[in-house]
Amino acid sequence: MSRRIRVGVIGAGHWAVSTHLPVIAADPEVELVVVDRRNGDLAREIAQRFGAAHATSDWREALALGLDAVVVASPPNVHREQVTAAIASGAHVLCEKPFAIRAEDAWAMADAARVAGRHLLIAFGWNYMPLVTSARSLLRERGIGRVEYVNIAINVAVRGLLTTGEPYNAAKGGVRPQAETFVEPAVSGGGTAPVTMSHVFGMAEFLTGLDARDIHCRTVEVRPGLDLHDVMSVGYAGGAIGAFAGTASHASVPRVEWHVAIHGTGGQLVLDSNHDEVAFGPAEGELVRAELPPGAGVYDPRGPIRELLAVAKGGAPTDASPATMGAHTVELVEAALRSAASGRVEPVPAHRPGWA
Repeated sequence: MSRRIRVGVIGAGHWAVSTHLPVIAADPEVELVVVDRRNGDLAREIAQRFGAAHATSDWREALALGLDAVVVASPPNVHREQVTAAIASGAHVLCEKPFAIRAEDAWAMADAARVAGRHLLIAFGWNYMPLVTSARSLLRERGIGRVEYVNIAINVAVRGLLTTGEPYNAAKGGVRPQAETFVEPAVSGGGTAPVTMSHVFGMAEFLTGLDARDIHCRTVEVRPGLDLHDVMSVGYAGGAIGAFAGTASHASVPRVEWHVAIHGTGGQLVLDSNHDEVAFGPAEGELVRAELPPGAGVYDPRGPIRELLAVAKGGAPTDASPATMGAHTVELVEAALRSAASGRVEPVPAHRPGWA
């Protein structure tokens, strides 16, 4: 582009301040036009800190400023209205996760982007990490064959965030989160299921491409509607099965702990974030380990915002975090919480017409 791209942030809370705004402000080809959040005084402080020309407590005013790209980092219960309005304004959009509380809202956003010819990305930051991209490369290059079983467990220090609104360890922006964004199910959609298991389902789709058909879930709740620990069993089209677990640990856990195992007719893959390890064991032959730098398993969440800026500059998006993936995760989380309430296996909707 011959001019700097114009970017705005809606919902400039603790995660946007620690993750998105530093990347935007550091890019010489980007103009940070506006920062929005409900607290106007704090919005002005954040705008001054990152060099934004405007600050507002009305997100509609932000969208009226002619933006090329918008980050929507507000609570999930308002994503549909804000994301669809941002798309209608002509912007490409990065939406924070949880993408939505209800699948119908997620698909409405995805459909709006498709009709408008805009790119809508979801903040699945792990799918950009070398730990995960190297795993995907091994699966494809070495030939996992037909996937039969997927096992993913994640342990992340969000117990304080989900119960009292205490800042998450990875967010170092100096702005405290709004507690209701995470502790009120009507705002967040729940606890570990939408906040953490959506990462799990996004990673599972990115690595395997499997199509979920049903799910059974058990949860441990800190209070009704706010789950801390989840165990889920998923059935996939074609007969594969998945076992997934998510834990909201105390803040003493130093990094996000991922344990991933994928088994297929051609071999198996193991990913361990604690040991910075990705390894593929073929059905015949020797174990192959990915070459990863020390600390490869330490979360760097900046991949999605970097992709948004690249897309706004005219680049092509990757398949690491499309809106369809976000909608699929919402369908799974919604079905999982129905299962936890009913005690039964619940169906997951088939892919919608017009979408892959």
